[in-house]
Amino acid sequence: MFYEMFTHKSYEIEKSDIKRLFRLGFNCYELIADGFIRKYLEDREEDDKEIQRNLLQHLETKEHGKMSDEESDESNESDNVKGTETTKIFEEIIRMDLKRTGYDVEISEIERIRKFGVTAKIITTYEFIKKYLTIWNLKDEELDKQILQWRAENTKECKRCEVERLEKEFKIRKEICIECEKDIEKENPPDDKDEVEEDIKGPEIGSSKKPK
Repeated sequence: MFYEMFTHKSYEIEKSDIKRLFRLGFNCYELIADGFIRKYLEDREEDDKEIQRNLLQHLETKEHGKMSDEESDESNESDNVKGTETTKIFEEIIRMDLKRTGYDVEISEIERIRKFGVTAKIITTYEFIKKYLTIWNLKDEELDKQILQWRAENTKECKRCEVERLEKEFKIRKEICIECEKDIEKENPPDDKDEVEEDIKGPEIGSSKKPK
């Protein structure tokens, strides 16, 4: 069904392309970002590393880019139409994700949750939805308080990717999520030569290290 969301828009995209994007680390919410698939199709023949770099740059531009007043006025009507369509697809994807975990949540309820500022990444977690099902019948004002309290106790924002995540996605007393820590390790692999030299030297006198 996720694949069909793109084909009905006349995009010349294959299921293998969707799988490739997931393999490169992009999620379903990024795939439906305005212009994302179009940008991918422009660069499809490039190697994985180049595509990943270009798409990340595209997402960053969309998030932080600014238009002039004139450009903004000209695009308002078009953006409203696109925004409504994208929102519907976005919320349908959330509903599908929840259904896969055994929770059948109506679109209207998803709209209500998002109104309180809860991100899709949090909405689709077992921990959040389990809590929400115990408080969903509260009035909006009280529900908002309960959700804020739950988020304060169970989530925090990663200092590197700036994404709100569950506490379990961080190591104890760490401000950077585990996913980002892995990315940093990939970007800065240990120097094997230095490790070999250290092993050859052995521990220094007075060091607490034991020879390997």
